[in-house]
Amino acid sequence: MKSKFSAINTLAGPYRGESLLKKRTINDDIAVYSYLAKYDKKFYRFIFVFYNNGLKTRIYKFLFDDTAELEMEESLKLYME
Repeated sequence: MKSKFSAINTLAGPYRGESLLKKRTINDDIAVYSYLAKYDKKFYRFIFVFYNNGLKTRIYKFLFDDTAELEMEESLKLYME
């Protein structure tokens, strides 16, 4: 994971901030946060899944990708046709 973040900084340039895209929760048990991570040359989507087992909340899963741009382009095609 650490090497993947190093690769992001090498390819995309310096980190410039983030924006919350979406937040979903199921009671107090599971929460999913999707962020737009902004870098100098490119952006990524970071997804955090948190799980509360009743005693402690932990990161259950972490994902990141750069396909958000393709998904946005595809969703815009529906409106442009």
